[in-house]
Amino acid sequence: MKTIFKLLIASVFFVSCGEADTAVYDGTSDNQTLLSFSKAVYTLPVVVDSEGDLDVVLYSSTKSDVDRVFNVTVVAEESNADPATYTIPSTVTIPANTNQGILKVHGIDNGLEETTVLTVTFATNAENQVFDSNKAIINVTQICPIIRDEFVGTYDAIETPGPYSYTVVGEPGDQPNELVLRNIWDVDPNSTTSIFFNGDDPYDSIITYPFYLDNFLYVNGQYGNAYVDDSDSALEDSTVDACVDVITLNFRVRVSAGSFGASKVVLTKQ
Repeated sequence: MKTIFKLLIASVFFVSCGEADTAVYDGTSDNQTLLSFSKAVYTLPVVVDSEGDLDVVLYSSTKSDVDRVFNVTVVAEESNADPATYTIPSTVTIPANTNQGILKVHGIDNGLEETTVLTVTFATNAENQVFDSNKAIINVTQICPIIRDEFVGTYDAIETPGPYSYTVVGEPGDQPNELVLRNIWDVDPNSTTSIFFNGDDPYDSIITYPFYLDNFLYVNGQYGNAYVDDSDSALEDSTVDACVDVITLNFRVRVSAGSFGASKVVLTKQ
C-alpha cells in the first residue's frame, strides 16, 4: 500500500540561468540580427524499415533583401548517430525578404535500433549576426506503428516511487484505439483503467486518458472512490513504444480529499 499522500496544491517552480558563452543580442541596434531555433533538442522519427524527415527551423530577428547562407557542421565528438542513418545538407538558407530558413534532415532505418544523437552547429561570416545558440541536438529515433490489438496481453509492471512490481493485463476496450488495463497500482486485479492511443496517427507515441471521473480505479478504505487522473500539468506525458512493446504511464490517483503522489508505471509486455 502506498504511504505517501498529499493534497492538491499549486506549486511554483523557479529555474536559474547561468551566463551564456555566446554574444548577447541587446535588441537596440537596427543592424544587429539575432538568430535562434524553436528549441534546443529535436527528434528525427524514422519509421521502422523505412524513412523519416525533420525540419529544423532557423529564425532571424530581421529580414534581408538577399539570401543568407549558413554553414552546417556535424560535431563528431558530440554525435554517435551512424552516418548511414541520416543525410543532412552542408548549408541552410534564409531566403531574401524572409526571417526563417529550414534545414531538412532525412533519416533512414539502416540498422537503426536504439536512439542515437546527432549534434550540428551553424556558422556565418556575416557581421552583426548573433546566435542565441548555434547548436542543435537531434535525437534519431526508430518508430513503429501503434496497433491497439498488438498491445493486448500480460505485462510486467514496475511502479515508482517504490519500486513495486506486479502483473497487469491489457484488454481491448470499446473504442478501436482504447486499451483497458487491469490491476494498475496493484490494488484490485479486476480494476479497469482505460488509456487511448491516437486513432488518427499510428506513429504518435502520446497516450491520453479519459476524464478522471470516468476512470474509476478502486474504493480506498479511508478516502472512498479513487480514480486515475492525469490532469496535473507537471506530470510527464504517458507514452507507448511499439518497437519494444513498452507502455509508460504517469498519473496521480485522485480521491475526494486530494491526490496521492505522482506515480510512474512502466509496463513491459511478456
